Amino acid sequence: MDRSGPRSPGRVGMEVAASVRALMGRKRVTQADLARATGISQSVLSRVLADQRDLSVDELHLIAQYLGVDAGRIIDNAMQHTILADG
Repeated sequence: MDRSGPRSPGRVGMEVAASVRALMGRKRVTQADLARATGISQSVLSRVLADQRDLSVDELHLIAQYLGVDAGRIIDNAMQHTILADG
């Protein structure tokens, strides 16, 4: 089992990050706001939002909760975009 830490995101991870970015924009939430509210460091959020790191399940849950959406919907949306992109 690989325990080297979060890995670079694949296509689904990038779509999850895109959904989070879109929600942040709609709700006018900054990275600093999200970091304070969730306890996730701003440097981690920056890497996630720049498609350089995957979110953990716990991190996604905290972010979704703060943004007022269901984490499952973010994942479903990401999967749908991935399927459509793969044609």
